[in-house]
Amino acid sequence: MICVQGTSFAFLGSVLGAGFLVKANGGGPEEMLATIFGVCFFGAFVEIILSRFIDKLKVVITPVVTGIVITTIGISLIKVGVTDIAGGVGAEDFGSGSNLLLGSIVLATIVVLNLSRNTMIRLSSILVGLLVGWLVAR
Repeated sequence: MICVQGTSFAFLGSVLGAGFLVKANGGGPEEMLATIFGVCFFGAFVEIILSRFIDKLKVVITPVVTGIVITTIGISLIKVGVTDIAGGVGAEDFGSGSNLLLGSIVLATIVVLNLSRNTMIRLSSILVGLLVGWLVAR
């Protein structure tokens, strides 16, 4: 279910922080990855334990808190989105009209499909947007 599950950038700051901490202490790539994988492994158990108390956590994690967190993540990803829509970091044709047009077509496809009343169309908007972008880019 590609439309429901996906990667999240919310954990990226702490994972990178752990890796750079190991690097600052003289660790190499293997030690950095081992630390990151270990942190993720034990972090999964923290999430599993916290999920058992989700009904009690609703007192602390209110819709306002959730909204602020999601908004903050979205704002922090604006730079990534603008960079990618222009062609990506290091692209020879960064900011070219063809890159911006392709990105705009993908974005417009996703937005238009999200306006549908049909739940399946809304849920598949990202996947369809990716496919449309791939077809246009070919």
